[in-house]
Amino acid sequence: RIMKRLLFSALLAGSLMLPLAGTQAAEPAEYVMCGGDQLQLTVYNHPDLSSPITSNANPYIVRPDGRLSMPLIGDVDVTGKTVSQVQKEITDRLSEYIVDPMVTINITKLGTTRVYVLGEVKRQGLYELEKSHNLLDALAKAEGFTESSAKKKVFVIRRGEQNAFMKVNINALLTMGDTSKNITLQEGDCVYLSTNGKIIFQKDILPFLSAWYMASEIKEAEFNEKVLNSKGTVVVDFFATWCGPCRMLGKVIEELSGEMDDVTFYKVNVDQASSLAASFGIESIPVLVVFKDGVKVHQIVGFQDKEAIKNLLK
Repeated sequence: RIMKRLLFSALLAGSLMLPLAGTQAAEPAEYVMCGGDQLQLTVYNHPDLSSPITSNANPYIVRPDGRLSMPLIGDVDVTGKTVSQVQKEITDRLSEYIVDPMVTINITKLGTTRVYVLGEVKRQGLYELEKSHNLLDALAKAEGFTESSAKKKVFVIRRGEQNAFMKVNINALLTMGDTSKNITLQEGDCVYLSTNGKIIFQKDILPFLSAWYMASEIKEAEFNEKVLNSKGTVVVDFFATWCGPCRMLGKVIEELSGEMDDVTFYKVNVDQASSLAASFGIESIPVLVVFKDGVKVHQIVGFQDKEAIKNLLK
């Protein structure tokens, strides 16, 4: 029993799998790319396709949907792929336009995956996972599980999927080295550890989701229905994934969405809704637009702290 506890602590402290007795240690897994990764992408002898060397502007940033856009070949889906896999795919696709293209990719800044860890853990909260985005990494951020946690009943709740609740037996990972249980988490996932007793979703999980989940991102086609035809107060955050102040404001909006039950918060990506942004005269971001009963009442440019936004909505 003492040895098992030591094993649990070691796994969570370093988010590493220890090799089983009689086996050799595995090579470290190659980094799997995710939304927010910033790339130094170079196509030899083609500066028009490469990241600029002297400019701070970087055209190659992986969007939250796991894609990046590139001239000639369009969108490249990097979801679940390593750097070498994406490099090969871009090389193969560019070969239709360029003779023997030479492509190199270096990640200049790692993207983060934000997940919620709730229930029977030592520190509940919202955590940003960098470099590795697996279940053990999330548990390590939350400083491990409590004594009353049921390690055979770890739930991962994922929005927007038919099977939103995934049940994971983390005990199989910790004691038998079943790495298939160390699932890769996605942006906005909620990890919930139950107690040893019977779990009731409506009682044990749903209250957390309603209080913690992030503001929803909506598309241009949904704007009329969700904003202009709505009743009550709606705040729309116009942002872009490459915008630093947008990310800062996004965290404030997420906190407010959990604190203000009488206000609905939405996010609109201006890169995917340029016509909508233009209709509101948006030329710089971030921008907050406040609607009451479908009518615009405020429009503010730039980062705003939580208290300033609260005062605006009073």
